[in-house]
Amino acid sequence: MMTMRIRAATATELEDLNTFAVVLTEERDGSGARLELQRALEFEEQDHALGMGTYCTCLTNGECHYGGIRKCTLKAPQLLLEFSEKAASTLGIDEQLALELDIDSSSLDQIRKGIPRIFEGLPEHPELLGFEL
Repeated sequence: MMTMRIRAATATELEDLNTFAVVLTEERDGSGARLELQRALEFEEQDHALGMGTYCTCLTNGECHYGGIRKCTLKAPQLLLEFSEKAASTLGIDEQLALELDIDSSSLDQIRKGIPRIFEGLPEHPELLGFEL
């Protein structure tokens, strides 16, 4: 299992990019390792045709994978993500990623509300434990 310390987290809607994202970073200023969960605000037919009509996980190294999260468990101060073998291989990580959350209550609230929104309304989504649904 890989571990990553998170000192900043935000959930934000970027209308100009047609994206909602939850961004978790190693350093409070946004630098260092980063994990982003993203989804389109509105999907187009082409998104579905290309296999991009779902959420996406992106890492600092530039690797991205559409879908592939099996389970998200929030048990502060930890967020545990379980990935499929294919997603983990594409991203270059272990199938289990433990995010140690060293964040304030406002940031934790953004995670608690933002992560379920990433998967909302999608036919294929992970099991969510410990979130506001």
